[in-house]
Amino acid sequence: MVRNQLQPSSLWLTFSRRARGIRSREDFEAYRRAGLLPSDQLHPTIGVKVYPAFLRGECDTAVFQAFREIEVAVRTAGSFSADDYGTDLMRKAFRPVNRPEKQTVSPGPLTDTSLPVAEQEGMRDLFVGAIALFKNPSSHRIVRPDRAEAAEVIIFASHLLRMVDRLELRSSS
Repeated sequence: MVRNQLQPSSLWLTFSRRARGIRSREDFEAYRRAGLLPSDQLHPTIGVKVYPAFLRGECDTAVFQAFREIEVAVRTAGSFSADDYGTDLMRKAFRPVNRPEKQTVSPGPLTDTSLPVAEQEGMRDLFVGAIALFKNPSSHRIVRPDRAEAAEVIIFASHLLRMVDRLELRSSS
């Protein structure tokens, strides 16, 4: 809705093209939901696969799909098999460089070895925790996040996907 600029004190209002397209309560709800999740700030994969479910009000499905896309991206970027999934996949993909007191195991394919070991561990824990907290529960039971929470979590998933993209580019260089 835009105020009439010719007469600022006027009570006349001009509706935007998008607002004029609202014909039903469902249209209004879809418009309102779209405002919670800015599609132009989402990773392209999230935008294509997750955003439509969010607009339909399927918040649990949208959150699950977002974190499944992270799992798929990590599996692909790290050249893992379909048998690698969930938190175990994240632990393998982001395995930090060994501390001197630990046995020798090579770092994970997505580990940013330019970071201090503590930050490598933090990145691994971030991905493990995200999958454990946001993807796994909806795989095993009904979880119903509210729209605002779902939007925040989807934006977080979008950020994680961008991190995977950067790490994949770095590891292929």
